[in-house]
Amino acid sequence: MRTAGRISSILNYRITINLDKRINRNKSLALLLIVFMLLTAAGYYAGKQWIWPENRSYFEYRIDNLKEVLKKHPDSGNIRAELALTEYLNGNSAKSIGVLRDILTKEPGNQSAALYLGLILSEEGDYKESIGLLTNYIKQRQGIETRLAFLYLGRNYLEIQKYDLALKYLKVAAVRDPGNPVIYYYLGQTYEKLDDLKNAKSSYEKALSLSNGFTEAEKALTALVSGRQ
Repeated sequence: MRTAGRISSILNYRITINLDKRINRNKSLALLLIVFMLLTAAGYYAGKQWIWPENRSYFEYRIDNLKEVLKKHPDSGNIRAELALTEYLNGNSAKSIGVLRDILTKEPGNQSAALYLGLILSEEGDYKESIGLLTNYIKQRQGIETRLAFLYLGRNYLEIQKYDLALKYLKVAAVRDPGNPVIYYYLGQTYEKLDDLKNAKSSYEKALSLSNGFTEAEKALTALVSGRQ
């Protein structure tokens, strides 16, 4: 059996996903935050079940669990949204995006669906639509989930080369979630684009101080220091 001990890397924000090897490592930086959020919320609808069969991934187990709950609450957009997010993490991106769009068509005010769709679209490279969804989301919400929205907004603006806006949102994310090394990694990337190498170096060092095995931050810091010599 698997226990909560097997997911300590996720709960510690480490940039290694031991939960399910099928997750593409190229997406692990940002997906890690989604997984953490999902695991933090796990149990709200389906009970705090941290043990699942050895021959199944957590996501497969969670999907079946949520489907059973959905039978009892077929009109719940929030349960459908969580199921769609879990399906995405299990590799079914097209279906997940379609379900979340359907929820928002029927329930334009469903903030869970808006957040999840914004995060997923960012992962899929649709940064502009993601920005629209997440910007509206943070206008409506003040809860803990906004730290993800600010991080993804910063990352989105970094990807579309609007570095001042990226810096703005990543700084807010760092205030709201100061223990998250992923934020400091993206801050380092942004500072580099702005030719602020001193703050870039400090950001990478901060990321590594929070997660010693953060390979991406190590590589970025090494490249930065080597380039200045």
